[in-house]
Amino acid sequence: PDIAFVTLSAATCSTVEALGKAFYNLDRHAGNEAAQIGSAGFYITHGTPDVLTDAGTKKAANFTYVTRATNAFEKGDWVYIEGGLDLSGNPDIPEKLGGVSGGGVWRGLMYQEEGSSVLTIPDIYEDIALVGVNFYQTAGVESSVLIGHGPRSIYETLRAQIQRKHA
Repeated sequence: PDIAFVTLSAATCSTVEALGKAFYNLDRHAGNEAAQIGSAGFYITHGTPDVLTDAGTKKAANFTYVTRATNAFEKGDWVYIEGGLDLSGNPDIPEKLGGVSGGGVWRGLMYQEEGSSVLTIPDIYEDIALVGVNFYQTAGVESSVLIGHGPRSIYETLRAQIQRKHA
């Protein structure tokens, strides 16, 4: 179902980390509240739409959009999430987001202390988590929906398939 996992050797991982890059630890976040679909907090989707990429200059713009999980549904062992895009209210958003496939959907939990107007994320390592991976966009003029694999697809189904393959 349009999701892949690439196994890297320990040597390759070390090289990437030496360049200052980091890997997201699925094991660490699998049980976190932030790594589940819920109404609290915010959702951010990332990607690089083809229409914002210029092959001649080798420039690729990053697309970051705050959204919400508008729906979740299951098909077999896989869970999918939908994130709404308000195209008419945000005219700068490209109508077609081809190239965003594979981009992460992140959920952050925010808290507000009683009597305060300030929203905080107490622990960015625990309260922000990967909840999806985009792979499809519905067509629409006023609005559109990005569809992605949801948390169970990432943290359970995909991980189980990887473990079986490498057992």
